[in-house]
Amino acid sequence: MVREGEQIRLIIPVEGNFHPKRTLLLPSGLVPISKVAKALKEDPNSQYAVIGHSDSTGEQELNQKLSLERAQAVASILMLGGVSSKRMSLTSMGEDQPRADNSTHTGRMLNRRVEILLTPYPTRVAMAN
Repeated sequence: MVREGEQIRLIIPVEGNFHPKRTLLLPSGLVPISKVAKALKEDPNSQYAVIGHSDSTGEQELNQKLSLERAQAVASILMLGGVSSKRMSLTSMGEDQPRADNSTHTGRMLNRRVEILLTPYPTRVAMAN
């Protein structure tokens, strides 16, 4: 979790939370995301962005698709937990916003992630103005 002013960014690494060959969440990833959904459901005034990211290995189009499918998997669990889809946006960044150097194994692992960006209602209104 990273605090950025009034926003909170929850970072869900792909490693250990998603099936290595597919975009399905593993049970180890389902439990914490279900807990996040419960907390988000209790805060009806905030907006949430679910953002998928990948590393730069392979074709850019495939990376875009993988990051979108992972973000959709997380969004689905949030909605099953009671978070309204009207308060949530879904985005696929693919390999466009790396957190680390893609030339190393560790860097690629850090870049493969799904983020949940929480924006409280007053901040959202101020950003719109």
